[in-house]
Amino acid sequence: MSKNYSDIFTAKAYARANIIGGHTDYNQGLVLSALVAESTTVSVKLTQSNSNSENGKPLLVVARSNAFGAVISYNLGEEELSGNWGDYIKGVTKILRKENFKLAGMEIKIESFVPLSSGLCSGVVLMVALMRALKQAFKLDLSDLTISKLILRVQIEFLSMSASIADPMVVSIACDKYDKYKYVTEVISVGDAPDVVDVADDEDDDNERAFFIDTKTLEFERIKLPKEMEILVMNMGRGHSKRGEINICRRRECEEICALLKVNSLRDLQIERIAEYEKFLANKTLFKRARHLLNENIRVLKMRQAFLEGDCDLAGNLMYLSHSSLSSDYEASTAQIDSYLELFKKHKDVYGARLATDSGVASLIVALVRKGQKEKISKEIDANTIVINHNNHNNHINHKRKI
Repeated sequence: MSKNYSDIFTAKAYARANIIGGHTDYNQGLVLSALVAESTTVSVKLTQSNSNSENGKPLLVVARSNAFGAVISYNLGEEELSGNWGDYIKGVTKILRKENFKLAGMEIKIESFVPLSSGLCSGVVLMVALMRALKQAFKLDLSDLTISKLILRVQIEFLSMSASIADPMVVSIACDKYDKYKYVTEVISVGDAPDVVDVADDEDDDNERAFFIDTKTLEFERIKLPKEMEILVMNMGRGHSKRGEINICRRRECEEICALLKVNSLRDLQIERIAEYEKFLANKTLFKRARHLLNENIRVLKMRQAFLEGDCDLAGNLMYLSHSSLSSDYEASTAQIDSYLELFKKHKDVYGARLATDSGVASLIVALVRKGQKEKISKEIDANTIVINHNNHNNHINHKRKI
């Protein structure tokens, strides 16, 4: 470990938005996501040697966040939940020490532009950025996949969250050049959008724009979108007031289906046997949940192929089919969101759209749109929301909320 206490180790991580694969992640299913330009930067400065711990002296961690103007502090080995953003920091140091990684006293500075509770995984982004900075500071042997797995453990073991590997994997692995990542989405205030300079296409550029994950095997693939297409993500405002309760209910329903059908996960179901499942599941609500997940995994595979073959129309149609299933079979949408989708369907420059995330505080719609038309579409769909524009990384943005 470096003993130069003047050194500062800095790392960044980007947030993510789900393109397709609604609720498949916690059923060992398939997911296709993209990074967004909302990011968190973490800087670590060493203040003590880990030898102090061997001498019986406590190792102090002090962390500061730009948004709250707040400071948290604790001793390594004494991590306890406090019910605020500091729990993400404590969870990371606790799980690293549990895995016998040696840490020391440090100061942590956090600068984040990922809105809280926006469905962009602000907590995961913070933890990935922190692990990357700690990896540098303490020369930790951590691959991006290992970081993903450790963050999932923080969520489950320390934070007692219902979580899956998908979000940590997207944030940690989707971009292998995360300090120079061009193909990300940008947040712009509707009605006050700055001029945007498009990033020129580069056939030799290996920074892909979408990330395919098999959450069962942990296989992944980076995929470029068709040249004619870009991604628009819109925050449509508050989501369902009881979204948390609904999500818990859906997970329990999935567990009940697995128990009834005697499978480890709904990923093990076979589309060829869907008629058999319908007869066996007397509860038609449970059958609808299973049908959504079966068909959604198929749609993810078809979307991957559509991207690879440059088939924009097929990709758009899959988005609408996915949302229809989310709304009718999984009952994860709302009448208001469904009405917004109708606006997208009527726009000639939109290939397709679907509900990406409903956190309760915010509901995100992701749309595949004709290249160069993002600003026009966002203004014509009068949503009074935040718009995230794919492929344009301009740092002169007025971010409304920070952590």
